[in-house]
Amino acid sequence: MEKVYNRGNLQEIIIYQYDQTFYDLLIKDDAIQRFVMEDDVYVLNILQFASLTLETLQSKFDKHYNNKRIENYYFDAGFEYQRTLELVDETASLLYQQTVFDELPDAVQQQIKQKKQPEENTDSIIVQEYINPLEKLIRNTFKMCEETTIIQVNLKQFDSTSEYDYPTSSHKTVFCNEDKIITLDYLIEEGVDGFYYFTFSNMSFINVAQMVSKSYNLAFDMNNQEFQKIVDKDPKSYDTMEQQTRNGKRIIEIKSYYDWNLAGDYIKISQKENGLIQVHIAFNGMI
Repeated sequence: MEKVYNRGNLQEIIIYQYDQTFYDLLIKDDAIQRFVMEDDVYVLNILQFASLTLETLQSKFDKHYNNKRIENYYFDAGFEYQRTLELVDETASLLYQQTVFDELPDAVQQQIKQKKQPEENTDSIIVQEYINPLEKLIRNTFKMCEETTIIQVNLKQFDSTSEYDYPTSSHKTVFCNEDKIITLDYLIEEGVDGFYYFTFSNMSFINVAQMVSKSYNLAFDMNNQEFQKIVDKDPKSYDTMEQQTRNGKRIIEIKSYYDWNLAGDYIKISQKENGLIQVHIAFNGMI
């Protein structure tokens, strides 16, 4: 990790990623993450691929995200954030930043208005089109106590073991059922897809593990602390679960594989301080 300063002010945080798998782009390549700061606020993420042409990156990106495209912009479901592809320092780059509606071309503004028209009477904000199975179960069994807000956070607020502590944005939603409270933080970390962090209050570790197992239709025995592996009908497809204890806290890791490669969601269930339980889900196998 490299930090770039200008007259004493933090200007960029640069992270070099080697042999990184980007499952949605179907590539494994070196990349550079640039977190651009402005007045100490994180305002722009630049993901760069030195080995790809802009045309190749565009083609791979379109295969997964073309349904989110308006002209040369790719938006999240709420149009709060946008992605664009362009050359930055002569390198094929993916730029992720908050949408400034008034700065968009008139044609793009008009299409956004048309797409948002049927949503004017909806009661809640949906911040990403993909909803993982655990979130679906929570939305069906808990009520939303606090609607989604977008806040600035740092990675180590959620993962104290992370080698890096860079700024990111959280789409935070709070759900409740009597005294049980679940806080969902959807973090935009990689500039392509984000990570989910669910924090459970007033729920036991085994109850949270069983909820995860139910939502994903897993057949693991959550009370059995031995390593477990379940092979699907296709022998190339299988799931594993490993339990361990670190510093007196239980941890469960669930991984899905296809043809020996990670595929599907990576799930980590951890006991935290103050009786909290955290479930970390990495979208589409991106750990």
